[in-house]
Amino acid sequence: RSAALRSLLPTLALSGAWGWQVYRESEWDSIESWSVAAALSVPIFGGGQRHATLRQAGAARTAAELQLDSALRSAVQEVEAGLTSQAEQRSRAAAAAVQLQVARDAWQLALDQYRRGVADYLQVSNALATLLSAELSDIQARRDLLGARLQLHQALGGAWITDLDALSAPADGGAP
Repeated sequence: RSAALRSLLPTLALSGAWGWQVYRESEWDSIESWSVAAALSVPIFGGGQRHATLRQAGAARTAAELQLDSALRSAVQEVEAGLTSQAEQRSRAAAAAVQLQVARDAWQLALDQYRRGVADYLQVSNALATLLSAELSDIQARRDLLGARLQLHQALGGAWITDLDALSAPADGGAP
């Protein structure tokens, strides 16, 4: 924008030269020569091109500001979504851990009752199936929590420090 604005202003150019000129008329002789010049250029008529360039530069700046604002809002949204997802997965993992402990206790109780002859093996088998299902739910909840943490890590910029280190390393593998 400032370059387009400067194109509307007058320009002044100065130049100068100094030197020796050698020629041979009847014998070698030299003359000192110098010159000074000044030029002033005032934009009078450009067909509106300079003003259009100024408006175009202003519009490009506004578009760049809007893109930056959009990128900032998108980054904040990604981080907030990552934090929310991590909190939800953390509570889900805690609930799955409680469910797993209850299933283990139920299986242990059913096994003890079976050993004492109070319950039949079907109750032990059902308690074992419930325990295995609870273990699977616990593993899935912990996996989803790790996925949410990775999503948050990526939203916060990922491993950009190691990416910078890899970019700054020379291609031949030597010391920088």
